[in-house]
Amino acid sequence: MCASTSPGSGEPHDLLLDIIDTLDARGLDPRSFQLHDFVDVDALERLIASSEDDVEVRFTVEGFDLAVTSNDVRVLDGD
Repeated sequence: MCASTSPGSGEPHDLLLDIIDTLDARGLDPRSFQLHDFVDVDALERLIASSEDDVEVRFTVEGFDLAVTSNDVRVLDGD
């Protein structure tokens, strides 16, 4: 189900870059969208960082379904 991964280092500022890099690897030009129109990255970072359990947050950016965890950002295929 997962197609593209971009490992994160766990640093809060890296999550934004991981999301953009993952979408860029799938051909979505980072200049063609504003990520904050799709997700509150600051809130997402706080949620991921504050959880003691494994948390996966899913959302869609320009038709790409993403799954974000403390370890990675993945594009989900609709198979």
